[in-house]
Amino acid sequence: MKSLRTLVMGIAAAIPLVTASVASAHTVKICWRAEANGSTTFYARNFHGPQQPTGALLIDGVSYPFTAAALGRPPTDTVCQPVPCASLAIPNAYLAVNVPHVSLTPHSIGVTCANDISCGWPGCYPTPVDFSPECADTDEDLVCDDEDNCPDLFNDDQADADGDSIGDACDSCPRDPFNDEDADGVCGDVDACPGTTLPESVPTLRLGVNRFANTDADGTFDTTPPAKKAPKRHYTVVETGGCSCAQIIDATGAGNGHRMFGCSIEVMETWVGGITP
Repeated sequence: MKSLRTLVMGIAAAIPLVTASVASAHTVKICWRAEANGSTTFYARNFHGPQQPTGALLIDGVSYPFTAAALGRPPTDTVCQPVPCASLAIPNAYLAVNVPHVSLTPHSIGVTCANDISCGWPGCYPTPVDFSPECADTDEDLVCDDEDNCPDLFNDDQADADGDSIGDACDSCPRDPFNDEDADGVCGDVDACPGTTLPESVPTLRLGVNRFANTDADGTFDTTPPAKKAPKRHYTVVETGGCSCAQIIDATGAGNGHRMFGCSIEVMETWVGGITP
């Protein structure tokens, strides 16, 4: 009997502690839903929440008193704060308020304390939240495409050794400080013609047989082969040191016929031989 009486007394003594704990409530997560009219409905999800609205939502220090409260989960929400409060408590109630306009920028968000049951979980609020839409991140390296120096290739470190705004992971010559300023595919430190414009102005009349010029911007010299035969030669802008036919003509003083019909094999061979001995 003594032990039973002791047990009953122990339970009775513990009841006030349990009651006090159940009565206490704190916001442990804030969620929200964008409405069709441009407003946003916020739900302060609470641990042991109240039956009546109490307290307010704080956005950048501006107070928006809660207008609804209920047990259970919010009816609908689409986004919650990115980092949950440091609590193992599971929210089983919510406070709600509709805010007419929330700009799509970072804000400080929190809750006020009208009394014990409307406080935010200690140490959690206010907390920064970015209400901007999620950005496109094609390579999933957590860097938005419009800020990623290699948007199609994972490079979360964004390393750019030559400072040309092209990340090392996708840069054809990542340590060349001059890189490829004229976009002809030849890095600046080995580009004999740094001002190349493709497609070029040559030929002015037509592209002759076994004559060569960059008539498009693919970096390969175009030519007209002899009838029913393959072209005698192939050249690329890399082989010519980043120079077009027009620039080779200017540098070598080749005759006007080359400008009208394209650079001859002889001119091309002499130039390429001088660029790459």
